[in-house]
Amino acid sequence: MLLGGDGLSGGDFVETAGAAADGTYYTVSAPDVTRWPGAREFVAAYRARFKADPGPYSANGYAAAKIIIAALSRSIALDRGAPPNRAQVLANVAATKNFLTPVGSISFDRYGDTTGPILSLYQVEHGKARFINRTAVANTR
Repeated sequence: MLLGGDGLSGGDFVETAGAAADGTYYTVSAPDVTRWPGAREFVAAYRARFKADPGPYSANGYAAAKIIIAALSRSIALDRGAPPNRAQVLANVAATKNFLTPVGSISFDRYGDTTGPILSLYQVEHGKARFINRTAVANTR
């Protein structure tokens, strides 16, 4: 048995390890959006566009891009149309609260961490990754 992080979530690990991968557990720091009720539209659009299921961090990347675009827009609006600088955009990203995304509502704490991180657990069985469960991770700072 092997325990690991998200680096094991790619198909390369199971393909290379073959039967030896069976029994392996690994985590991904994101929800499995194919099982996440609020992500149905995202998953359908992703499948239509790319003819594949989203990867472990596809929805997180999409959410991050949406937050950055919103921060850019806020920065431009606050400065009456002037191009924003990095500090302005960073401040607006940090001020993000309850931003709705396919991975849930996103806010950031004073350290820049998301306030509702999710950890998903998988196990490899018969050469396939099987979702086991997800949990919210408590911020202990």
